[in-house]
Amino acid sequence: MGIHSEIPQRSQKIRGIHESNAPEFASALELNAREFAERLIAFPMRKGGLCIDELLSFAKEQGIADLFVVDQKVADIESRGERLPYGYQVSDESFRITVIDHHVADSYFERLSTGNLVLEFFKHHPEGPPSDARILITHGDCDSVLSAGMLLKVIPPLPEFGEAVMSADHTFERNLMADLLQAIEGFPPIGGGTMALIEPALVEPALIDPAVIDQLDRTALVPSIELSFKSLGQLLQGKELNPLVARALEGRLSARSAWEMRLRNGDITSYPNGTLVSVISGQLTQDPYPEFLKALVPEAALILVFHQVPEQDDFLQVRALTGNTLPEHLSLGDESIITQELVPGFGGRKDAGSNRRGKQSFEDDPWKVAAFIDQRIGLARKGQN
Repeated sequence: MGIHSEIPQRSQKIRGIHESNAPEFASALELNAREFAERLIAFPMRKGGLCIDELLSFAKEQGIADLFVVDQKVADIESRGERLPYGYQVSDESFRITVIDHHVADSYFERLSTGNLVLEFFKHHPEGPPSDARILITHGDCDSVLSAGMLLKVIPPLPEFGEAVMSADHTFERNLMADLLQAIEGFPPIGGGTMALIEPALVEPALIDPAVIDQLDRTALVPSIELSFKSLGQLLQGKELNPLVARALEGRLSARSAWEMRLRNGDITSYPNGTLVSVISGQLTQDPYPEFLKALVPEAALILVFHQVPEQDDFLQVRALTGNTLPEHLSLGDESIITQELVPGFGGRKDAGSNRRGKQSFEDDPWKVAAFIDQRIGLARKGQN
């Protein structure tokens, strides 16, 4: 495949800068992926964030003196925790919970990815977390995998990994490590020639009764993280990837090329106030990765992509992402840009959202709705909204 010609170049760059440890840690990632993944604690993702009281109960019940919560919002941590240069911390004489996450309501942290904050943690604590510390995650995207790997001390805290997480979360520029880990997020181990996605469980934010804490499945993410560690190790050594992993990566790289072609062909419409709109007709076989438009059109204020959900041709999805020039007070996490009247079922966080969250297919005219949203951005710029 075409991607394999790119892999050795990235591998050599890593080795050239860090010859003493890059080949060793990459080989260990490949060979010990399962063991490393099993060291992690997995909690189910939670609407509104994890609960501090639940985490406190869990740490006490499990006798964990140092718990690191990585790349996952924890409700009210900003008011109940102590702010540190790399996150927030709640502690008493017997235990300490450190939340390293860029989803907090903190303008500095929001501009970064969790992996960048982990690198900041290592600046203040070069030895890393204590040997008995436990690392808690809720999902397996690029930022979570690299952040958890660094805190486990199986991936060294190198700036290249900071670049990768920023590419995955914010800049969406070409980065082979980010593209690999984003492409295979949620994949279970390969077997039987098939690879199906694991849908992360989303549950309500109510506190889980400490009496049932031990019944939670804390191993659900292990297969996904194992595959990510193993594939990353192979990538950094310049080795051939499993064919299905390589196909997923090729699909993500092809998606970027497809957006470049749509731009060249004039298939993307730009509205006066910076809204960029693409309506993709026909059935898709994979995620179109609309976030790539943010890197390709840095002057955009808002990106709207309308497309059929792969393998669900009766559902028209609206994907929205904030661009680089959107006024800072506007957010996709509330109705300051997109209201329920405009896109029923729409929901999201500050910088991204979709009607798939509300499970309501879009039934209106995309161009009409896009024009109205663009007008709202124009009024907001003038202070009239």
